[in-house]
Amino acid sequence: MVEEFAKKLFLGQEKGYRRLNCAQAIAEAFREEYGFITEKTVKAFKKMGHGKAPNGECGMLYAAKYIFENNDQPEKAKAFEKHFIEFAGTAKCEELIKKKIPFCAYCISKTAEFINNVK
Repeated sequence: MVEEFAKKLFLGQEKGYRRLNCAQAIAEAFREEYGFITEKTVKAFKKMGHGKAPNGECGMLYAAKYIFENNDQPEKAKAFEKHFIEFAGTAKCEELIKKKIPFCAYCISKTAEFINNVK
């Protein structure tokens, strides 16, 4: 299940799962499915975690929008951003980090679920 895979990558607590930031975890979880996501993309997304995505946006939100926009689905990017704000309460990393790692892990699962369900 892609939601669990993304969450395990983010938490990095199980053997065989390297610890990735939220943007990297979403990109890596969908790398095989979307040819435009490469290992280089996942590495570049290291710069998008911890509030470093444009405008302080959450990295997983940034990664999801990247996936939709590069898959010619800009309307899905907008729909996901609205959905994300509904379940997370904000699009800003700074505000989400205050809710701690378990909440971010929950958001990772919800993000992966949304991406997986709109294929």
